[in-house]
Amino acid sequence: WLRRDGDGSDQAAAALRPGLERTRRTAPGALPNGWRVEVNHASMPDPADLARLCAAPRTILIARNAGAAPAGACLFYGRRALARAGAIGVWAEGEGVRVEESSQRAPRLWNRRWDGAADDAADAVETIAERP
Repeated sequence: WLRRDGDGSDQAAAALRPGLERTRRTAPGALPNGWRVEVNHASMPDPADLARLCAAPRTILIARNAGAAPAGACLFYGRRALARAGAIGVWAEGEGVRVEESSQRAPRLWNRRWDGAADDAADAVETIAERP
């Protein structure tokens, strides 16, 4: 998969990279600019857990089995947002983050938004600035 993603590293080197640390229900991680990525992969996420994770600013919360967005300052990707976006990529960019959604980046027949014409790749990138 590294080669298909355009990454020339071997598997041993890639495995040593910092990233998400998986626990039973979550996979937390930090970006170099202080943003946090919190992935909740519980089959029935506890709304109180999601609210606690979303309370911190500069946090991206991904919870594929959550319906409604919790109250808080985080950028939230739940069931509906992930169904629309497809796979997402997250990068630190200055004091903010850049989020790329695969459904916009590479139109495919199985993407719900595909209309037969390639979208402008710039439409697939959203940069989120520092939040107060």
